[in-house]
Amino acid sequence: MNLGSEGIAQALRRLNAKLVYAEMPPVNLVVCGGAALVSLGLIRRSTSDVDVIGSLPFNAMDSTSDSVRHLSDLLDLEPSEDEAGAAVDWLLRRDSSDAFKQKLKQVLDRIGHERIGEKI
Repeated sequence: MNLGSEGIAQALRRLNAKLVYAEMPPVNLVVCGGAALVSLGLIRRSTSDVDVIGSLPFNAMDSTSDSVRHLSDLLDLEPSEDEAGAAVDWLLRRDSSDAFKQKLKQVLDRIGHERIGEKI
């Protein structure tokens, strides 16, 4: 399955519906990889999955939930500093909690954009 920006939004809405239906507490997720770049309009292609970093209840997804999913996809994309910076700006307009910022810094360090993380 290839997902464009609307397909990604729909997948996240379905995840939200599952969490609400199961009366789970709110979660903070960082969408990364191709899904993040497609959603931001930074690249014009589709992606086959939505990679997230964060903690989900074990039953929120069809497969086993890990803290880090498909970080290698993000590494393979090799986002430029401008692309990573634009993604960070977009993300921080949606969630500026300290916990979210800390996870975001960890991702930026891992993908080689420590300088951006230092500005958060």
